[in-house]
Amino acid sequence: MTRARVGAIAVAGSLALGGGSAAAAPAPLPAAPTVTIATTGAWCWFADPRAIAYRGRAVFGWVAGDGSIMVGDDLGRRFALDPRLQRDDHDNPAFYVRRDGRLMAFWSAHNGSELRYRTATDGIDAWGPIATAPANPAGGASHYTYPNPIRVGSTLFLFWSGAATTATFATSPDDGASWSRARTLFDPAGPRVRYVKYRQAGGEIHLAWTLGHPREGASGVYHAIIRGQGIYRQDGTAIGRLGVPISPTAGDLVYAPATAGGAWVHDLVVQDGRPTIVYATFPTAADHRYRVARWDGRWIEEQLAVAGPSFEESGAEPSYSGGIALDPADPGVAYLSRRVGAQFELERAARTLDGWSLAPLTHDSPEPNVRPFPVAGGLAWMRGRYPGYTSFRTALAWRPGATTAPAAATGVRIASGSVARDRRLRIVARQRTGILRIRVVRPTTDGRIAIVGEARARLRRGTATVVLPRLPAGRYRVSAWQADERLTWRHVRIPASPSEATRRAGATRVVGPSGPPRP
Repeated sequence: MTRARVGAIAVAGSLALGGGSAAAAPAPLPAAPTVTIATTGAWCWFADPRAIAYRGRAVFGWVAGDGSIMVGDDLGRRFALDPRLQRDDHDNPAFYVRRDGRLMAFWSAHNGSELRYRTATDGIDAWGPIATAPANPAGGASHYTYPNPIRVGSTLFLFWSGAATTATFATSPDDGASWSRARTLFDPAGPRVRYVKYRQAGGEIHLAWTLGHPREGASGVYHAIIRGQGIYRQDGTAIGRLGVPISPTAGDLVYAPATAGGAWVHDLVVQDGRPTIVYATFPTAADHRYRVARWDGRWIEEQLAVAGPSFEESGAEPSYSGGIALDPADPGVAYLSRRVGAQFELERAARTLDGWSLAPLTHDSPEPNVRPFPVAGGLAWMRGRYPGYTSFRTALAWRPGATTAPAAATGVRIASGSVARDRRLRIVARQRTGILRIRVVRPTTDGRIAIVGEARARLRRGTATVVLPRLPAGRYRVSAWQADERLTWRHVRIPASPSEATRRAGATRVVGPSGPPRP
């Protein structure tokens, strides 16, 4: 066990509580200190949880520069679970807290020959010997990658990418003292299901997956639920029994690749039985988009943000988006990395009735910030150069309290709740300059964001006047945006245009004393 020096280092990109674009917003307030957890370290996004809150501390797992599989916390304590295994960021450990309160860690080499685990004997300072998980089922290539331990009731499920490089699992009734035989979750004769996000919710395990690697073809996003010994779609339709491989396309298709290119799943959160899934899509290799699907009696799917290109430098992995993760306590909030100007920066995205509003968490950074992961009320991420997954030069950083919502924009308001027939609307933004984007949204009853018009206006001396698009008379939500951040919104009543008013007058029939008009 070693103790590293953990410095309170202020990252160059600071927390912009005021929001807005760099040129238009006031100088951001100082950020909470950023802690360097590992000077060289990396993780992938399919072996989870890669970091957890444990005994009042934030605990992290990563692959070190020398290939060691590491565990450490925000106090600077470190332990090498498997020294010099392999320098490959697919190998990061995933954590599980046993019923007796002790910590377990699971990991493997990338497409390794076995899946290993250890159980802590004293916090994270001392660990028992390395043990191995059950052997893969027979059939196909036998590899191990991406462990995901999850407990439902008294049963520990351990999922991984195993036989025939598809999702495989085993169970333990006694927190790893004994194991069932391993079984395949999906039919290996179909497209391989290697990339899966798992989330426990009550007595259920939700799954979200894509088919194969993006380089192998365009995939949609699928979802299903393990409940007891059955496997179900979200609406309760049974699609299989646990232990009998199901078709890779048997679940709900929540996103079709015809929408905006093939997809790669990134995260899954379940709140009150309703799943939310985020994923990257690829209209082109250089144009990634973050999209989100959520269940609200039916699947509602929408774009969240433009994500830019891959952050991987060699060009071998053109689908390595900066990364996106949902807030586990609020799936209407996400933390994402995307290219802003010339650099990959972190942003906090919050869903509003007018669209997803993005506020910067890092700003003008000297090096990339990628693969964010919320943990213990803070945000952890990789920071630095990334030539490839076996040659990463990233540090592992953590900012306590980074998941706190930024302060609302001040000094910005829409001056009136109604407009005249010239459709002119005045916006006041005393502390800002530049271009405002005005969005008009029609209220819906199903929670969908129905954008019906947009306009732009330049601020001059703290005010801007915009001419709203021609729309049918009625009450709309009008919001003011700068970059991708919503600054303010207001209900605005738009009157009928002169031509519409004339048409309405011509269509009016007068009801006289003799009663209503005849049909």
